[in-house]
Amino acid sequence: MPLLPIVERELRVASRRPGTYRMRFLAGLAVMSLWFVLLVGTDMAVPAQLGRHLFNALGILALGFSMFAGVFLTSDCLSEEKREGTLGLLFLTDLKGYDVVLGKLAATSLDAFFWLLAVFPILGLPLLMGGVSGAEFGRMVMVLAATLFLSLALGMLVSSISYEAKHSTTAGFLWMAFIAGMFPALWWMQSILINARFLDPLLLPSPGFAYFKAFDSTYRLRNGPADFWRSLLTILGLAVTFIVLANLILPRVWQAGGQNVFTRTRSRFATAKRLRTENGNPFYWLATRDPSFSAIAKAVLRSSLIVWFILLFAAIFSAKHDDAFATCIFVSYGMHLLLKTLITMEATRRMSEDRQSGALELLLVTPLPLRDIISGHRAALSTRFTIPIAVLCIVNLAMMATVLVCAKALDMGSKEQAIFTGIFACGALMLFFDFQTLGWVGMWTGLTAKRHHRAVIGALARVMGPSWVAVFLLIFLERGGSENQVAFIIACWFALGAAVDLILSATARKKIERSLRSGLQLT
Repeated sequence: MPLLPIVERELRVASRRPGTYRMRFLAGLAVMSLWFVLLVGTDMAVPAQLGRHLFNALGILALGFSMFAGVFLTSDCLSEEKREGTLGLLFLTDLKGYDVVLGKLAATSLDAFFWLLAVFPILGLPLLMGGVSGAEFGRMVMVLAATLFLSLALGMLVSSISYEAKHSTTAGFLWMAFIAGMFPALWWMQSILINARFLDPLLLPSPGFAYFKAFDSTYRLRNGPADFWRSLLTILGLAVTFIVLANLILPRVWQAGGQNVFTRTRSRFATAKRLRTENGNPFYWLATRDPSFSAIAKAVLRSSLIVWFILLFAAIFSAKHDDAFATCIFVSYGMHLLLKTLITMEATRRMSEDRQSGALELLLVTPLPLRDIISGHRAALSTRFTIPIAVLCIVNLAMMATVLVCAKALDMGSKEQAIFTGIFACGALMLFFDFQTLGWVGMWTGLTAKRHHRAVIGALARVMGPSWVAVFLLIFLERGGSENQVAFIIACWFALGAAVDLILSATARKKIERSLRSGLQLT
């Protein structure tokens, strides 16, 4: 038998698949278009400044893709084999655990690798403009490649110990968010309160820290080289550790079926609390019979709230109020993004799983009206996420009250108070608008997408993508950062986000019933 036969087979299959080359072309075209817009739209006249500006903008986008692409691509590849019963057939042969793990890794990560490979030449264009050195470009390439490897390896690990798609995708996303975001937040909190040097390694696993240290401005500092290489080696070490653990775990747990750590947690929650239907709606019972997902969301938000409260207290009473308040805003914004992503995962999950398993077709041939399916799905989402949404609205209100009442402690003027008050108010309103829209669009993409992760990505891209892209372009096209420019960016973000939510909600409502029937060829 040849070395790594599954890897060889998957690479041969990918080489004959048109989508492999199409993805690489579209990725390069999208990044090239963005580079051109930033190049033409900016008012910078010095080529060196413009080159560094473009390098930073494209690097941020590539880093975000590298952190979460692997989570959505690999987090369900092994658990899907378990559910379909094909993983046991592979282990009846002479294949080892590393053959299966590395083979699935090659099959699912090839598109992400080609996407990142297409970005590298465009990321190197600022080299021709000046302002970016060759060593700086090389360090950035290493950071992006290591981050993608970490994300892919983390997805393989959670997929090896999971059985259901919702648990594997959620666990992969939460662990990557913890590594990339919560570790730096914990470091900032301790630096404000106790400033213990022995806790500096908290920053090393974060890809954002390695990205920051890759620039010449930070790499040339006293501890710059040591911090960069330690962070890069830590990221690579974690990735290799995750792959090794997946190789060791998979041959020992594939026989367990659904009896893994996540399903045992689900059973414990399910036996502790019996859910009842709402107005006798059976689809509501079907969507809420497993309360483990909402329990995970509440546990994550509860731990984030503790960090947020400590930082808010430090912002009011400590001497480092600027750093504490900025980190507090970062944590609250992260909680908003985390909750919206969890809402999207849950909104797409029920329809996607039932459509793939055939359960949805069985429901549609019963006397159960379509309006009961839709209303039951909406009611289940409200049941799961009403309390977390209310808690985050209270967080925003507390931030607003802090800005208005403790302006002297935060050294804020009237204009800064108005800007921050508007940011927190708009954030609370957008949370409500996005929840409504993500519910409708998530149901729609769950019906039409072939895989659950594609439904999640499609819903997030439709609902939150336009406003994110607009804010990104405005930030990198506007210069100076004055109060008026910041207020303009916030107003554009809120107006565009609200308009997109209204349009998509109305469109998705009309398409859901048609998708339910036409997708299953029912009249």
